[in-house]
Amino acid sequence: MSTDIRRVWVGGIQIYYSVVSDRIIYADKNRKWGYLDTNGHIAIEAQYDEVFPFNDNVALVRKTKKDDKLYIIETNGKEKGAVDLGRYDVYTSIIPPFFSEDKLAVTAKANDDRLLYLGKDGKVLLELPPKYNGCHHAAGANFHEGYAVVE
Repeated sequence: MSTDIRRVWVGGIQIYYSVVSDRIIYADKNRKWGYLDTNGHIAIEAQYDEVFPFNDNVALVRKTKKDDKLYIIETNGKEKGAVDLGRYDVYTSIIPPFFSEDKLAVTAKANDDRLLYLGKDGKVLLELPPKYNGCHHAAGANFHEGYAVVE
């Protein structure tokens, strides 16, 4: 992921952005976040307090800082589902959370930190057996070519 932050003017609005996928994350003058396409056109209006990079044609966004959900959006901004942060931990501090092979690794808060995989609709696709409980770095348990490495 690029950490090179750039600044451009689009339609009289100063935009800060960083290229992270086929969608570019930007912030408007009100510190709301959105996405540009690779031509610099606004693809998704700046309306979110928190956004993450697109992967597998979806991204996670938070509408407001007080929101207890991360919404799953498509590249056109349409919501596909949501991740309930009251039920699941999504690691956002070290590695941005992202879908890999249509799955998002999370841990269940009420189930001994059991590692789960959610689909793009926010519903559980796969729940690992108890011996994998306590996998404290779900972001590292992403799928690649049909496999995921877990502790």
